Amino acid sequence: MIVPNPNRNYPPRWATFDSLSGLAQTVFTSSADVYRFGARYRLARAFRGLDLEDYSGPTANGYSALTRLAFTYSAFEGLMTAVSNTPPKYAGVLDPSNWADCLQAVRTIDPTYQVFGFLHNRLRKPYRAAIGAFLVGQPCSGILLAGSIRHIFLHGDLTPNAAQCPPSTMSAVCNRLTTAMFRVMDREFRERVEELILVAEQL
Repeated sequence: MIVPNPNRNYPPRWATFDSLSGLAQTVFTSSADVYRFGARYRLARAFRGLDLEDYSGPTANGYSALTRLAFTYSAFEGLMTAVSNTPPKYAGVLDPSNWADCLQAVRTIDPTYQVFGFLHNRLRKPYRAAIGAFLVGQPCSGILLAGSIRHIFLHGDLTPNAAQCPPSTMSAVCNRLTTAMFRVMDREFRERVEELILVAEQL
């Protein structure tokens, strides 16, 4: 019998954090905040798509990509809560320069800005300002672009077909932003677990 890996789909070094969770408050806000983040992260990582009846393949894939982005953004919010006691350490995740490669990839996927052109006038600050910068080729935070998609998808009228572009384009944009968010979360969480190890070694 194969025993499932209990740490599968959790952030990197999760088992180490779990073993040191009694010291969590020395690096994170609390162990409870980290466990909530871990649950959100696991759901986003484990998500494999929606099972939709009577939808075309591209549209179903578009809805799946939008949903996965929403789950991933929720995990990102959870991580920001868990590290909110150390703002200088996570300020870099909002720095536009750290998202340059991701934004270039999104521009390549959607060179006429159909997705974010659709979203621009449907949002308030800071999302609208970030999209405005993106639309004129200026740097901006990719997390704000992801947040704008999540917001209008869950609270507005964004669908895979709403931006007058093929659903495959919506899927590709969402998937690229989702991949970037996971990379940021993995890096930020791993660095803090390494700090936690140092704290434990000093006791």
